Amino acid sequence: MTDSNDTTHAEKGTIGIVRMDTSKVANQDNCDTTIKYNLEDVSSEETEAEVCYFENQINKARIIIYGASGRVEISYRFLNGSIKAEERTYKYLKSLSEVKSEKDIKLESTVKYTLSTNGKMVDGKSANAEEIYKSFIEAVPLKI
Repeated sequence: MTDSNDTTHAEKGTIGIVRMDTSKVANQDNCDTTIKYNLEDVSSEETEAEVCYFENQINKARIIIYGASGRVEISYRFLNGSIKAEERTYKYLKSLSEVKSEKDIKLESTVKYTLSTNGKMVDGKSANAEEIYKSFIEAVPLKI
């Protein structure tokens, strides 16, 4: 017999369901379902998003955009009709094939900004924030 929280299939375009924990209380840091998605046309390398849902609504997301010389990590928090974002840009200190640990990566910058739910910049600055959010929202459902 399977647990009622088990999921036997993943939606199209997903990597898979990572975990489900319905014992948590709703707040910004908790989620009852985490799903990984691949994002297309963001980078020539891989781009993935790990998305947390609570009671079938998106709560937060972490996007990692891999590049040949570094990576960008973007965290989204979905709050009262807006999206708080923090974008961290890392540079590889060695060639990509030689990167083995966090010691081989250096944080270059951190930028914070706010987007509206339709992906428009409300506060702060980021060169590609609106385009990245557009690719995110095309691949990731806000409700599951």
